[in-house]
Amino acid sequence: MTDPIPSEKQDKDLFVSYCLRGANEIRGLLHLDDSNYTRVFFRAHQNARNYYIYGVLDEIEKSGVALMGYKDLLQDASGDSHDRISRNVFGSIVDQQMVWVRKLTEILAELILFTKTNTQEHYKHYFHIHHLVALKRAIEDTKEYFACENLNHRYQLDEIIKDIQLLETTIDLASCWYLRLRKGGNKYSGISGKILPFKDKIKLAYLQATKEQKLALGTTYNNAYGHTSQSLHPNLVESDPDISSKDIESGIAQIGLLVMHILALCKKLLGDKRKKGLIAQLARAFRTNKYPQKAFNTRVNPTIKKGDFVIAYGDVSQVIKINRSKYGYRSFTVRYLGKPPLPDIPVDSFPAMFVRKFFARKVIADQVRSKIKENTPDLKVNNRTVSDALRKTALDMWEKVGFKEKYYGRPDLAQKKIEDYLKEQKSKKNI
Repeated sequence: MTDPIPSEKQDKDLFVSYCLRGANEIRGLLHLDDSNYTRVFFRAHQNARNYYIYGVLDEIEKSGVALMGYKDLLQDASGDSHDRISRNVFGSIVDQQMVWVRKLTEILAELILFTKTNTQEHYKHYFHIHHLVALKRAIEDTKEYFACENLNHRYQLDEIIKDIQLLETTIDLASCWYLRLRKGGNKYSGISGKILPFKDKIKLAYLQATKEQKLALGTTYNNAYGHTSQSLHPNLVESDPDISSKDIESGIAQIGLLVMHILALCKKLLGDKRKKGLIAQLARAFRTNKYPQKAFNTRVNPTIKKGDFVIAYGDVSQVIKINRSKYGYRSFTVRYLGKPPLPDIPVDSFPAMFVRKFFARKVIADQVRSKIKENTPDLKVNNRTVSDALRKTALDMWEKVGFKEKYYGRPDLAQKKIEDYLKEQKSKKNI
């Protein structure tokens, strides 16, 4: 089967197709027309799940329309000039894209959480509480700015509270992930209108998301949501001087990937077992495509062991401790082999995505041991001797043999360093 999951460089039409054709395919399962959705109040709908997913599909279709516009803008983009006008044109488009990334990220997180609470009662409870919050805000707004209370709002509030109380006789509040926790650890009742902030909601989603879903969400709150939030506020502190059309392409791919995961989860929540169609093909691809798992492991769970030599944020180091979070993400405590970036901090810790394996200790330890015996047969070779030799070898490779220059994308300087090093070694032998 051809893998339908596109890369950033593949045709953008496929992403648009998922947004429009894919959403329409799922919509056919809902038995809900647009008039019923838009004209009938949510409390009158018996199937709250279908009502929820219909709204999700609306957001997907709107994002598809946005993608068509971004695609046209890319075709008209004149290179990647970094003048002020070009920078602000590209920045304007990226800011628009981040609105969709933010929306779709929140939708994906909620769908992941609904997989464990996929009952009509939970969807109804969810809707009632959100409506309660909206009513409370309207009442508070009217009091604050007009010094009056609307009795119609008060009546609606009383009615919705009764409905929430009735629903809470049928569900366990502890399972309602959308409710905020009290200080004691228990969930608030829905009548309090205490909704879980998205920052906490996405943490729960990460705990039950697949590796592929975590990648789509961005692996951390700041990557998933904090970064996109910056585009919704004035950016007067950290402007990006290198923003270009590539950032727009990346945004298109990010929106497309979020949409695909959302559609696959909609299919799952609806219990759709069909093996034909665009979304069925997509669901199979998520099950069989191994690349996302490899990408996830590279980013947050690489095969680095204690004692391995690594490049930590651009500096050669040795891993002295491995840490693992409750989300399954790794970080590494390292000791710098050369001069630390800050003299008073010889040891530091880094998330996995900022650490790259230089070489595994085990691979060369035996070679170093043999070399020591060959050159100094009378020297007692113990683990300390080997470790010291390994650290010196790693540092020399980084500083003297061009690995540092190669890492920073300067193969010309790397080649020169290698030649200089070989000349130096040759002259030592001739002495």
